[in-house]
Amino acid sequence: MGGSGSRATSHRLSSQSDTDAAVSLHVASLRKELGDQLFVRTSSGLAFTPGGLRLATHAVEMLGLADRPIQEGPGSTSPTSSRPST
Repeated sequence: MGGSGSRATSHRLSSQSDTDAAVSLHVASLRKELGDQLFVRTSSGLAFTPGGLRLATHAVEMLGLADRPIQEGPGSTSPTSSRPST
């Protein structure tokens, strides 16, 4: 059964590689569509361009709105979350 572990590891690495490639393609597509680099490499890592920061801000807002009905629960009319705080 020693081979099954290495096959699983190989599959995880392949899946990660596929995911990385898919993310790279989507980022390239967004860059082209928006005409903005979105982020740049710096000596300390990555930094958003002004356009990239605007896009990230809107994305976070949209994800928050998409999650809102789940937090409020079915039939809730309360504008605040019914999820208990942790």
